[in-house]
Amino acid sequence: MTPVREMELLRTETLENAWYSPGEAFHAGAKAFELIVNASCSFYDAAIFLEWNGEQQYSITYSSERGRVSVDRGGVDGIRMADWNPEGQLKWRIFVDASSIEVFCGNGEVVFSSRIYPKKNIHIRIGGEIQLHVTQYKLKRSIHYDEKLRQYLKNNFVTKTRLY
Repeated sequence: MTPVREMELLRTETLENAWYSPGEAFHAGAKAFELIVNASCSFYDAAIFLEWNGEQQYSITYSSERGRVSVDRGGVDGIRMADWNPEGQLKWRIFVDASSIEVFCGNGEVVFSSRIYPKKNIHIRIGGEIQLHVTQYKLKRSIHYDEKLRQYLKNNFVTKTRLY
């Protein structure tokens, strides 16, 4: 399962586009955002931690030794995990808003969806053993039907009905 292509229409600006080493961090800068996280190799452990209120609240980790990806929302929710072996390159697409987080691993081989309720701005910290390239997009709240959307639908979907 992969995110629908229309999610890209929600992007308003690029907030981050850089390599980060384990231990480095940055502020999300938005309440609703998309992260595209890549590592050039899948032979090392990787992790990303989302923190607010000064504490780690949500983590996404990949164990190369176990061939497993996991998410931890903390508290009584515990850890959810799935077997996953990325083909050469680790890739996560992560969508966050005021009450949820969705994590797409690779080409959708594994997907996690969780409820989260950050009280303040989210702080993102890199963990694991390898540098991660992070691209972050600020997302608008909804797609308004305008000329840009009409043209996108016209170019990407064959339909027998007329677009108004």
